[in-house]
Amino acid sequence: ADKKRTPVEWAFEYLWDKPLVTSVFSGMSNMDQVKQNIAIAENCDVNSMSEHDRQILKDVTQVYKSREEIPCTGCRYCMPCHNKVDIPHCFKQYNIAKSLDYIDKTAAPYFWLVNKDERADSCTFCGECNIQCPQGIDIPAEMEKVFDFFHDEEYH
Repeated sequence: ADKKRTPVEWAFEYLWDKPLVTSVFSGMSNMDQVKQNIAIAENCDVNSMSEHDRQILKDVTQVYKSREEIPCTGCRYCMPCHNKVDIPHCFKQYNIAKSLDYIDKTAAPYFWLVNKDERADSCTFCGECNIQCPQGIDIPAEMEKVFDFFHDEEYH
């Protein structure tokens, strides 16, 4: 990188670099964060990021995308599922767990964060969701992977 940045600086500089971005909202919880965000914004401008730094962000993006097993964007076009499966949430938890590759620490959030009746085991593989998916994901096949990965009695 051309200069050392915090994750917040990378995020703001990436956004302000875009010509169509006119406002950036940040979840701030104290005055120090407000001051930090103002200082960063004062040093950002459209097209101010170097090509080298843009390439770093593209490379990092590719690393993250390569770790995603299911290319779900969370658009929710597949919803609602008539069996109440929260398809994007199941896929998100699965992608997180697979990217960390440590089932003992990553399965628990799936069972905590995805309601029991919205989990992969409620999927009947009807395929109605496939019609709506703009990514062309074979949702029933991927849902079976989610179920197989998380199916472990000790977490229920």
